[in-house]
Amino acid sequence: MAEPSTHELGPEPHHWEAPIKRDRFVLTRSNKALCIFVHGFFGVAKATWGDLLEAIRQHAHQDAVLNNWDHAFIGYDWASIPSFLDIADIIATTIVDAQNAQHGFSEKYTRFVLIGYSLGTLGIRQLLCNCQRQPPKLLAQLKAVVLIGSPIVGSAIALAGSKLTARLGVIPILDQLGFASPAIRSLKDWTSCGYAGHPWPTVEMYVGIHDWVAHGTARSLVHWAGDNRHANTLMSGHDLNSATSGGRASLVWSVLRSALR
Repeated sequence: MAEPSTHELGPEPHHWEAPIKRDRFVLTRSNKALCIFVHGFFGVAKATWGDLLEAIRQHAHQDAVLNNWDHAFIGYDWASIPSFLDIADIIATTIVDAQNAQHGFSEKYTRFVLIGYSLGTLGIRQLLCNCQRQPPKLLAQLKAVVLIGSPIVGSAIALAGSKLTARLGVIPILDQLGFASPAIRSLKDWTSCGYAGHPWPTVEMYVGIHDWVAHGTARSLVHWAGDNRHANTLMSGHDLNSATSGGRASLVWSVLRSALR
């Protein structure tokens, strides 16, 4: 089995020319199927996923399931990105590039899995329900969606907004991450409408037992259309380190194999 090749794309404008920096790290074995990872708040394309990326690099070619998939870890500038829609656009651009073997992709991919963490999950949700901005044939080519630590009622990070802005300057997306914010409520309604008209694969959603960042009490926001919720099964809190430590022995590795199988 061939060892994976890797390449990185530095910051550059995405397909819709918004001034948002992005980056990608791609592990490729010349497959036609691509698993795309989207990080969260405070995240970057590579480091967010802890031991998982290195485990994929070293061992996926020895795994009967993962060997049939290439993997792309994509990033965005969380401190300047203004909305969930802009994250969705970056994901869409990555898929279009992968479908057409352009901008760093050497294969024309025809099958996709989306895996998101924290804020990145809201970008994935936005892409799923907005058929006007989806890449061609996305829903037909989408095999699975996995969301980890999705702040479906908002995030406690928003409560620390004044402290964060004092240190880092204005962070546009913070207001949208407030508990039961208009942006979160609207996204939930769009998800219900979108799933009813153009259903996507069931979303496998994993929530930490003591996730203070993504947990909330707004009951009307807990159950989203198309979700299969795995409560209290993935990690103790919101930190992915515990869920990716150990590489092939980690909980996220098991979740990944299940999604790609």
